[in-house]
Amino acid sequence: MESALIIILFLAFHTYLGYPAVLWVIGRNRPHLQSSRYRPKVSLVVAAYNEIDVIEAKIRNSLALQYPHDLLEYIFISDGSDDGTTEVIKNHENNRFHPVIMAPRGGKARALRKGMSFVKGDIVILSDANTMIAKEAIHKLVRHFEDPDVGAVSGDTRIEKSSGGFGESESLLFRIERFIQKKESEAGSMIGVDGAMYAFRRDLFLLPDDNAILDDLVISMNIIKLGRRILFDPEALASENSTSAVVQEIGRKSRIAAGGFQALLKYGITPRLTEPWLLFCFLSHKALRFIMPVLLLLFVILNFAIVFSGGWWGYSALLVAQVIFYLLGGVGWLKEREWKTPIVSIPFYFTMTNVAGIWGFIRFLSGSQRVTWRKADRVVDPGSSPPT
Repeated sequence: MESALIIILFLAFHTYLGYPAVLWVIGRNRPHLQSSRYRPKVSLVVAAYNEIDVIEAKIRNSLALQYPHDLLEYIFISDGSDDGTTEVIKNHENNRFHPVIMAPRGGKARALRKGMSFVKGDIVILSDANTMIAKEAIHKLVRHFEDPDVGAVSGDTRIEKSSGGFGESESLLFRIERFIQKKESEAGSMIGVDGAMYAFRRDLFLLPDDNAILDDLVISMNIIKLGRRILFDPEALASENSTSAVVQEIGRKSRIAAGGFQALLKYGITPRLTEPWLLFCFLSHKALRFIMPVLLLLFVILNFAIVFSGGWWGYSALLVAQVIFYLLGGVGWLKEREWKTPIVSIPFYFTMTNVAGIWGFIRFLSGSQRVTWRKADRVVDPGSSPPT
């Protein structure tokens, strides 16, 4: 039991602190070609389900993007929407704006596979309906495709803070995630993409079936397995609002966790042994993240068992520290809109994320996670502007 406890502790340290430290220490920088004058034909693809609160603002935002009109087309997909989203999308139809109406609802993977059949651009940009893109973002994304080794580019979608400690914690963890993505990109390739906004070469699109839950992870890892790089561009900006309710955020994160296990075990996204650096990054950044909630639950159970079997006093101190940490997380849960101090908000968000991860693992094992997604309620200001 003690050996298992030490192994889990090491893996947790590596996942949250060790891996970012390795990236920082190595400081590798693999250059690539880029040109601000590169102008491929681009298709902006948006899949939406019941996004009536934001869809008009999203369309206006998309039409205002600065890119040559004759080189940019829009494909907006309504996946079985019944709240008026379909009608809004249809109202904008023209020779550059192509509505794709799907019924019955089939999930995002099916919607994207259908939408890709209408794509004429060499570069495809996928973006969420609630993500507002900065005007120059397309130029920033496509400049990297001058290099034939580049298969995809992920932008920097910034999360707008909510009114309480929940948004503060989410923002902090996003900054850490952005650091990891930047360093991975510099070293060779990002592991995955930010699904809110990313670009890829049309001929590299590979989504095997309609059942993928984490379509962005499957698409991006298949690009890596085809031998291409995925880059992160911090100048390609977009913004979206954080989830307004904890229960909905747990649902979103549990879906991600279930999709992660599905991608690992069904879609074969793990890099090959012949690519040791990519394999190391994938295991550190993705695989361990998905299994860590389960390992941390096992850690608590083992810690209890060792303490009650008369183990070394240090294990008792470790158990007390965990109890205090998770109690603080519980306090944050009870008063999520009132606590802004990191002493409470960080344990709260960490605990919430791992509870969601365990729930997602259970849903994966039971096969109860649907491929269709439930739209999360977000604090929406349709008149807000994207970052500049």
